[in-house]
Amino acid sequence: MLVIGNGSLVEPQLSLFEFETVTVNHRGKIIERETRQAKYYREDLGKGIFLDMVAIAGGTFLMGYQEKLQHSVSLPPFYMGKFQITQAQWFRVASFPPIHRSLNPDPSSFKGENRPVESVSWLECQEFCARLCQYTGQSYRLPSEAEWEYACRAGTVTPFHCGETLTAELANYDASYNYGEAPKGQCLYKTLPVGSFPANGWGLYDMHGNLWEWCEDRWQDNDLDNSLDCPTEGSDRVIRGGSWMIYPWACRSAHRRSSPLYYASYGIKQEFKKNRWPRLWSWLGFKNSIPVQPESSSNTMEAKPEVRLNTIGVRVVGL
Repeated sequence: MLVIGNGSLVEPQLSLFEFETVTVNHRGKIIERETRQAKYYREDLGKGIFLDMVAIAGGTFLMGYQEKLQHSVSLPPFYMGKFQITQAQWFRVASFPPIHRSLNPDPSSFKGENRPVESVSWLECQEFCARLCQYTGQSYRLPSEAEWEYACRAGTVTPFHCGETLTAELANYDASYNYGEAPKGQCLYKTLPVGSFPANGWGLYDMHGNLWEWCEDRWQDNDLDNSLDCPTEGSDRVIRGGSWMIYPWACRSAHRRSSPLYYASYGIKQEFKKNRWPRLWSWLGFKNSIPVQPESSSNTMEAKPEVRLNTIGVRVVGL
């Protein structure tokens, strides 16, 4: 995700793209399809690899669960990655000169150039963003928790950006569980290529499911004080969005969890169902964001053992 430091959008050869959104009712039935347009720019990373960044208008929204106490958050405009960072993009950036630490160019369990990168820690994502900043001359970082939820909701107030519930036709999650009155489906036990499902109202893909996404913020027990200036000290970070192996409740726009920053994925131990092969614990990803330069890791952080799981990925923000 990209964020503009002075609160105004920088427009580097913005282009329009079209996408389709869907809205479902409480039973998961599609009640509306709409073709929309959004502005984006394309960052050339070389070797035929590109990073698409979608322009997100600034605004004010209510953050948090409708069932609980919400609070109003105002954000300036920014750019956010259209997709979770892919394995091809990670491989390319991992070839750039190191800043603070080395990067495994191919960490993922579920292989595929257009699949999202997973099994990456928050610390590794900081290194990824630092290399991206140096190569492009731009300022990329992970999104703040507030930016992430604002971008996920895309102006909606429902539990999911697509409406009152979620179905297996709209996201990659463990659909053997249902949300509300939606029909059950199957758990695919793997990530899918980015963009496999309809976008949200602002043209962002896979905001629900596929991989959890790292945020810049330090974890706090509630999100009432979270903002763009949220401190980053501490060992746990916020993750958002849900994953391929989690139940739909955890994929809600407002749902939040934490993971140690040195974990390469965040996993919650669940009981395995009979006749199902054990689930992998690699479900974190990331999107990126622009202007906070990553800090070098402390010796204490470097000494922590990194746990490799395949449910967390990355998306970036830019300024």
